Amino acid sequence: MDSLLKWVAVISVLYIDSDPVLLDSGKRFLERETTIQVDIAHTATEALERLMTGSFDAIISDHTIPEIDSIHLLKIVRQKFPKLPFIIFTGNGSDEIFIEALNHGADDFIKKCGDPKFQFAVLSYKIKRAVEFRELRQKDEKFHRLFDTTDYGIIILDTDTRKIIDANSFIVTLTGYSLEYLLGRNLGEIGFSKEAMPAEQFFTELEKTGYIHYKDIPLVTKSGKIIDVEFISKTTSLNGHQVIQYSIYDITDRKRAESARILSRKNLDMFSSMIRHDILNQLMVVSGSLELAGYGIQEPDLLKHLARAQTATKTIQRQIIFTREYENLGADTPTWQQVSTIIRRAFLEVETESIILNIEQDSPDVFADPLFEKVFYHLFNYSCKYGEKVSLIEVTFHYTTAELIITVADDGIGISPENKDHLFEWRSGNEKTPGLFLAQKILASTGITIKETGEFKKGTRFEIIVPRDGFQTGSRQHS
Repeated sequence: MDSLLKWVAVISVLYIDSDPVLLDSGKRFLERETTIQVDIAHTATEALERLMTGSFDAIISDHTIPEIDSIHLLKIVRQKFPKLPFIIFTGNGSDEIFIEALNHGADDFIKKCGDPKFQFAVLSYKIKRAVEFRELRQKDEKFHRLFDTTDYGIIILDTDTRKIIDANSFIVTLTGYSLEYLLGRNLGEIGFSKEAMPAEQFFTELEKTGYIHYKDIPLVTKSGKIIDVEFISKTTSLNGHQVIQYSIYDITDRKRAESARILSRKNLDMFSSMIRHDILNQLMVVSGSLELAGYGIQEPDLLKHLARAQTATKTIQRQIIFTREYENLGADTPTWQQVSTIIRRAFLEVETESIILNIEQDSPDVFADPLFEKVFYHLFNYSCKYGEKVSLIEVTFHYTTAELIITVADDGIGISPENKDHLFEWRSGNEKTPGLFLAQKILASTGITIKETGEFKKGTRFEIIVPRDGFQTGSRQHS
């Protein structure tokens, strides 16, 4: 019985009886229990006044009391306090009174007879049990209010039988099966196929980890309709018993929206590609015409204007080509990529035969956007174009407990202090920074950062910082 009172310090009881001697002795017997405190009333009116001004966890009442009997008092109490435990403790114990009391919501009915010590011990037990049951009912009602108002399905399975012992209204609507049908069934009988969820493998894994998550599996409803659902399973405790709880989310609308987004993106990319192709063709015409227009012209001012127009045309061409690279950022899912492989591919794209590339052997895998290769291409291209006599680029890897630092360093002129602050910014008219701007955005899409830490006249030094869960090596994994 000790477990009954873990959730309450003292049970406050209102004891009603017309016999003052019995009230006094009953109060003394019950308060021997340190967890019970008794207040007394001699009449129904006095009891109702106490109820309105005090707070009680249970009521004990004799059947025969002044003004009204216990049944009438019970009816009044049930109107004002519908969940307050009410125990009738009386010597007038006819079967008719017993039945009527229970029909009107009495929690228990005890006849006064025999040894008083034994009688009050029984009464004490009944009080504790009634209060505990009230608390359990309140918890259960609160649970079911939450249980039935969620916007996702919940199924509760018994861990031993692996059968459904409860399900909320959402899952009833989702599957099309009534609650009566669902109870006592296994998952395979309500629409989850053995192929999508092999039972033995599923329960073995759940027993081992206590948690299973399926992002997308099919659920066949009663009508035969296939619904895509996200399925989360975990072991938990319900009213002191170990159970398995399944949370089931209908992701049909989410997948439909994602498919629409992908199609929209595909159409937009196709349209952009067509427009970009036509613009570049027209720019080639403009560039060629400007070139031809300059032949035979001797006037300095006119030649200067033609040269400006030619420069502007080439700038537009570069920017349009740049947008082709940038539009794919975030379009595809990030993947694990071997750094040394993508570095070598990126270096081959740079038009240089005078620069040597050295890569440290301990190369990790990094979780990054599919455009990760472009990051290194733009770093190498920056060194090649603006490093002034760069002959060596070195890539090294440094591991700490919190991160991986990929260093890309060259032996060129480096970057002046006044240019460092705006190195990764998009600045109109600046041909140097767009590639570095794009590199930073590609890295940022998966939580990777980049900074330049080199010294002017000693070479550039780019540091790519990968968080702990974003890299792994052959000998250890960080995830």
